Amino acid sequence: MLWRYIPYETKDPYWNMAIDEAILIAHRENRVPPTLRFYGWSPATLSIGYFQRSYRQIDHDNIKKCNLGFVRRITGGRAVFHDRELTYSVILSEKNELVSSSVQETYRKLNQAFTAGLENLKLSLTTETPNYLENNTSAACFDAPGSGEFLIEGRKAIGSAQTRQQGVLLQHGSILLDFDWETFDKIFLFPNEESKAQLKSRMGTLSQLLKRDVNLDETIRAIYYGFEEGLGITFQKDNLTAYEYDLAKKLVAEKYRTEAWNFKR
Repeated sequence: MLWRYIPYETKDPYWNMAIDEAILIAHRENRVPPTLRFYGWSPATLSIGYFQRSYRQIDHDNIKKCNLGFVRRITGGRAVFHDRELTYSVILSEKNELVSSSVQETYRKLNQAFTAGLENLKLSLTTETPNYLENNTSAACFDAPGSGEFLIEGRKAIGSAQTRQQGVLLQHGSILLDFDWETFDKIFLFPNEESKAQLKSRMGTLSQLLKRDVNLDETIRAIYYGFEEGLGITFQKDNLTAYEYDLAKKLVAEKYRTEAWNFKR
């Protein structure tokens, strides 16, 4: 199975979300093959899910004071603070054998890539969903795993979200290398101290779990080879096409930079 691989690059939040959507559209139009993309964020950014309220437990004054980005995703899910992480996106047709009509089953199939990659880092993975899933009150993504997401030694270190549009699946997510709790505490308003403590006990980072500093390059290598080994994929390294770039530029200007999009709820 031949996929395109777009190597790691850091962009602002508007471009990151616009590029993911542009690839989705181009793949839907049969202009590009299935694609794996790695990226980072500059500045650090709080993203919220498509259906999420833009002011729910979010302090926008402190987001501005901390010079952080803010953007709404086209995928569902909860708020994610993108900073010390590797972000990935996967775009492929719903006709692909890795995509099922079941969201949970599709997560399970794609999780084979993360399982293969992170097992090389000597981490213990499980797909068991803990009994606290239905009892969390936070609007933060890493407060609890969604159905089909896995834990690493009992903690959530990878958060993912999906959308399906006209026969194409986009799944993107965050793999936490480390976490800036001090900044997160300033921009995210917890219902109470208990909720904050629960989140800290439920989420994990690769550096925390491995008890050493985990760098970006080794994480990229682990996940890249995890996709190759776990899913039987052959990658061809490439960049965005001119069509995708122009489309992303248009999406930045007309959608992702606008208050109409980011504060629609």
